[in-house]
Amino acid sequence: MPLNKNHFYILFFVFFFFGNIFAQEENDGVIIKPTIGIGAGMLTYYGDISKNQKENSSIVSRVGFDIRVTQKINSYLDLNFNALFGKIGANEKSLTRNLNFESKITAGGVNLSYNFSNFLSEERIAEPYISLGLESFEFLSKTDLVDANGNPYFYWDDGSIRNLAQNDVNAENAIRLQRDFKYESDIRTLNKDNFGKYPERSFAFPVGAGVNIRVWDRCSFRLGTTMHFTFTDYLEGVTSKSVGNRVGDSRNDKFLFTSFALSYNLSSKEDEEEIPEEDAADLLALGNADSDGDGTKDMNDKCAGTPAGVPVDPATGCPLDDDKDGVPNYLDLELLTGAGLPVDSSGVAIPDSLLEAYFSRFGAGAEGEGFDTLTKKHFGEKQAGLVSKRYYVKVGEYSGDIPEDVANMILSIPDAQTWQEGNRTVITVGDYDKLPDAVKRALQLAEEGVKDAAVVSKNKKGNLEKVDSKGINPVMGSINDTPGELVYRVQIGAFSKNLSKNIFDGITDLVSVPGEDGLTRYYSGSFKEYKGAAGRKIDLITEGFEGAFVVGFKDGKKIPLKDGKPMGENNNKKSKAKDEKEAAVENKQGVVKKDYIKFRVQVGAYKKEVPSEVLAQYADLGNVEQKASPEGVTLYTSGIFSDFESAKKHREKLAEKGIPGAFVVGEFKGKILTAQEAIELLKK
Repeated sequence: MPLNKNHFYILFFVFFFFGNIFAQEENDGVIIKPTIGIGAGMLTYYGDISKNQKENSSIVSRVGFDIRVTQKINSYLDLNFNALFGKIGANEKSLTRNLNFESKITAGGVNLSYNFSNFLSEERIAEPYISLGLESFEFLSKTDLVDANGNPYFYWDDGSIRNLAQNDVNAENAIRLQRDFKYESDIRTLNKDNFGKYPERSFAFPVGAGVNIRVWDRCSFRLGTTMHFTFTDYLEGVTSKSVGNRVGDSRNDKFLFTSFALSYNLSSKEDEEEIPEEDAADLLALGNADSDGDGTKDMNDKCAGTPAGVPVDPATGCPLDDDKDGVPNYLDLELLTGAGLPVDSSGVAIPDSLLEAYFSRFGAGAEGEGFDTLTKKHFGEKQAGLVSKRYYVKVGEYSGDIPEDVANMILSIPDAQTWQEGNRTVITVGDYDKLPDAVKRALQLAEEGVKDAAVVSKNKKGNLEKVDSKGINPVMGSINDTPGELVYRVQIGAFSKNLSKNIFDGITDLVSVPGEDGLTRYYSGSFKEYKGAAGRKIDLITEGFEGAFVVGFKDGKKIPLKDGKPMGENNNKKSKAKDEKEAAVENKQGVVKKDYIKFRVQVGAYKKEVPSEVLAQYADLGNVEQKASPEGVTLYTSGIFSDFESAKKHREKLAEKGIPGAFVVGEFKGKILTAQEAIELLKK
C-alpha cells in the first residue's frame, strides 16, 4: 500500500527541519556527501497472537527490504533517512483459539546513529553503532479463513481442520482441509470485535544497534537489528478490547527488522580525502574570503586582485568596461573606442598602419584578402581585437640542470613559466593575447639587463618559436610587476626523474625546475598572499599529492615558511633553529597518496581496430581492461597490483601463456605511465 498524504506531510516536515540544519552547517563548512544503502532481512512480529512461540523468531519470519540515505553530521553522528518494505505475520493454533494474520508494512522516517568514533581507533574496520528515530508507517492486515475453493476453516479438538464445525449435525461427513496460507480476508472489514474502521497507519520509534564493516574505501557492509515500537495495537486486529477468546493484552504491537545491507558513498574519491587539521582554518576562511575587497567573494570572483576602489560587476567581480574593448575603465585611456576595433593594453585603438605592418610580417593571408578579412582571421569574430595566439617573453634556456640561484630567481618572478622541449628547459615570463603587450615587456626586461629577452609564441607543433616584432610600437607604461614582494608557490614534489605531463593532468599552472642536486621540483601557482597558496595546497592534497606544501620566493631566494610567514625573522637563535627543523620535516613528507598508484601488465596497444583473434586471446586471459591514451591509442592491460614485484610475476605468467611481449606499466589515478614513474612516485 503506498504512503498517503498524511505520511508525506510528516516526511516533508522532517526533511524541511533537517534541511535547514544542513543549510546552516554548510555555511559553517560542512559539505553534504550522501551514502546510499540497500538492505534485506527478516521482519518479526511481536503482539497479541502466538506470544512466546517459535513463530516469533527472526529465523522463520517474513522477508523485508530497506533503503537508507545517510549524511554525516560529524565524525560520530549520522543522519539517516529510511524506507522499509515487507510483511509481518503470525499463526496461532491451540485448543482454545486459532488465529492468523499477515500484514503488509510500508514505512518511512528518519533516525540518528552514533558510531562511538570518539572512543575507537581511526584505523578500525568494524564500527558498532546505536540508533534512535521516528517513522510513519502503514499496515494492511489480512487473515486466512477459507481455502482455495472457498471452504471455511473449522478447527477440531483433534487438531485437524475441516469444512464443518465439530458440533454440526453432519459432522461425520466433514472433509479434512489443508490451509493454503493465502491471506484473503481483510481483518478491518470483517469487524469481528466491532472496532469499526480503525486507522491503518501509525507512528513508531525505531531503536537499533549493529555494526558497519568497511569492505573497501567507499563501500561498507552493515549488520543490524532494529525494534520498531509502534503507537498502535491494531496490527493483527486483536486488542484487550476484543471479544471472546480473541481478547489480547493492552500493550502496543511492535516488530523487529534484522538485516544486512551494502552501503556506497556517492561522493567522489577526492571529496572523501580528509583535509589536514593544520589547514582547516585556511579552508574555512577561503569560502567567505574577499581578497581584493571588491564585494565579490573569491570563489565567485573572476577577476581577483582588483585594485581598491575600482567599480566592479558584483556578479563577476570584474572591473567595468563600458566600451567592451577588453580593457577596464580604470586602465582605459580611450573610454569610447568604436565597437570591434582592436586596441592595445591601454585601450587605445591600434592604427591601421600598425595592423597592416603586423599582417605583412606574420603571414596575414593570401594576396587579395581585404583588411576586414584579415582582422577577423587574426583577431577573431569577437570584439576588442582579441588575438587567439598567446605571446610570452623568453628570458632563458637550459640544457640539463638549472643552477639553484637561477631557479630561485625564476620562482621569485610571479608570472614565470617553464617549458620542457626535449632535454631543454625554456623559461618565459608573461602570458599575453596582444603582441604589443609582449613587446613592451621584452623592452622593459632589456632595460633591466636581460639582454636575450625575446617574444615567442607556440607553433603548430606546440613548440615555442621567436616572433618577429620589428615595427611594433607599443604604448609604453608600467607593467603590473611587483618586484621585491614575496611570491608564494605550492611545491607538489621533488623527483629524481622527469615525469609525464599526464601525472599532473588538470594542473594548468605547473612549473618544473630541474635542479643541480639531481631532483626535478614541480610547483603549482603563483600567489601574492598565503591564503591563496593555502587553498591551492588543499586542492592538491585532495587530488592525491599528499606531500604538497607552500614555500616562498623573494629576490632570488627561497624563503621557508611557518604558519604562512617567513621563518628566520626571529633573532632568537633557539626559535630560529626550531623553525628550520620543522621546515626540514615538512620537506620530507610523502609525495602522493599511495592508494592512487597501481601497476598493470600491458599486453597490447592498437591505434586501429583490434584483430578478432587477438581479442579472443585476451578474452581467454580474463581480467583484461582497455584504456585510451592521450595519443588516441587503445591500451590493453591485464591485472592490477599495488606493487611492482607482483605485477612482474604476473607478466612472467603471461609469457608462459604465449604473450612474451607484455611489460609492466604504472597507473596514477587511472592514467597510464611508465613503471619507473610509478616506482618514483612511491618513494618518500
